[in-house]
Amino acid sequence: MTIKRISSSRLFILALLFLTPFLTMEAKSKKNVWKNFQRIDFKVDGRDAFIIKPKETAKGQPWIWRARFPTYHPEVDLILLEKGFHIAYINTDDMLGSPKALKHWDAFYKHMTEEKGFAEKVTLEAVSRGGLFAYRWASQNPEKVNCIYAEVPVCDFKSWPGGKANGVGNKKAWQNVLKQYQLNEQQALDYKQNPIDVLAPIAKEDIPLLHLISLNDQVVPAKENTFVLAKRYRQLGGSIEIIEVKIGPRAKGHHFDHPDPKRVADFIEKHSSLQVTTQLSTITPVPSRLKKFMPKRHNQKLAEAKERQIDFVMIGDSITHNWESEKNYAQIFKGTNMLNLGFAGDRTQNVLWRIQHGALDNIEPKLVTLMIGTNHLHNPKKDYTPDSSEDIFTGIQEIVKEIRTRLPKAKIIVFSIFPRRAPEYERVKSLNQLIPKIVDNQMVSHRDINHIFLADDTKINKALYSRDGLHLSSKGHETWAKELHILLKQ
Repeated sequence: MTIKRISSSRLFILALLFLTPFLTMEAKSKKNVWKNFQRIDFKVDGRDAFIIKPKETAKGQPWIWRARFPTYHPEVDLILLEKGFHIAYINTDDMLGSPKALKHWDAFYKHMTEEKGFAEKVTLEAVSRGGLFAYRWASQNPEKVNCIYAEVPVCDFKSWPGGKANGVGNKKAWQNVLKQYQLNEQQALDYKQNPIDVLAPIAKEDIPLLHLISLNDQVVPAKENTFVLAKRYRQLGGSIEIIEVKIGPRAKGHHFDHPDPKRVADFIEKHSSLQVTTQLSTITPVPSRLKKFMPKRHNQKLAEAKERQIDFVMIGDSITHNWESEKNYAQIFKGTNMLNLGFAGDRTQNVLWRIQHGALDNIEPKLVTLMIGTNHLHNPKKDYTPDSSEDIFTGIQEIVKEIRTRLPKAKIIVFSIFPRRAPEYERVKSLNQLIPKIVDNQMVSHRDINHIFLADDTKINKALYSRDGLHLSSKGHETWAKELHILLKQ
């Protein structure tokens, strides 16, 4: 047998021909998370950076600034790209939000706003350790931030990578924290500039927050991070929503499929530069105009909640409030440990104010019922006009979000607005067509019991109402109680 020698150049060509199909397959298999949107790479302050460009830029050039892991869970950003947002990123990955990293961030912000002409206010998106970057930069530049959306964010580096409590920690990353922040071990343990420590400037600017977390996360445990941050932020008067995934199936509970990209995109759009500067009155928390119910009754209810166990909360307006005047009130709710948070004259914005000022703090009810909205529907009076059904429903949605954030374990029942005398009843029916959309098939449900208050399809049963055709009579409250006890048993 004759063995022919093959030159090195021919060997290279043969190898290339052999490998080409595999290289092509690998290139095709690498998924482009940005789909058909253009990526533009450049450098700022010596660091790699990029932007993802929408097909058509929205007015004002709104933008999302991603902190670390910019391609993780791109679903939200893809929705916003379609709406004209830019997505931006600067690589300061291993700097863990240190002072040096934040100087690069300052340079990047200046480049984006002054040279590229992007909006002066930006939305920050942070994944995991990205929380260290986003919150620390926001605390130094609160006037430049629309809102913050964070997924399983690190809010205290003692938790991750420190692993000083219940988290698994990361020894190598912890040593990098010490290096990047120029701290020794004890200085790091005493450090008071973690996200959980720097919330005051963010709250003062009234920056809304939204976190997505996993309840079984062992890498960045929510109890050591998001829940601590949320408690402190609310104490400072700030607003934060939390979306909870019960079980993260990957990476010790730290990774999971995104449960609701649209909700997040809606949150960002609502609070972005894309929005008009005036906010809906139905979602702008304000105290009640009726001075006798603010702060007197509000403070009474705060005190009542501290004095006894609360298993059941009813939130509403005078229709709920008036129940307390009924002779059989105590007997009806005996054994339910009920807290009546009905306030005469309240609208959605007043309920939001009460919740943000302690109405649901430090209680753990199993059930919350909500019926609110009828006070938005009165005939026009001096300095007051009816709100649209859509705006009222938006207010109800905001209340439900606030309840879910503060009482994540409580079931919520939202009642249709009770019938009332014409012509307002037509407005009631229009609003009630929207309310069933509130259901999430898990913690939030809807109940329509309006048939019990009607004589026919168009008129109220006058025997169940007071003279004004709005408030219930004693018999009306008894009728409502029967239906309510069925729900309580369920």
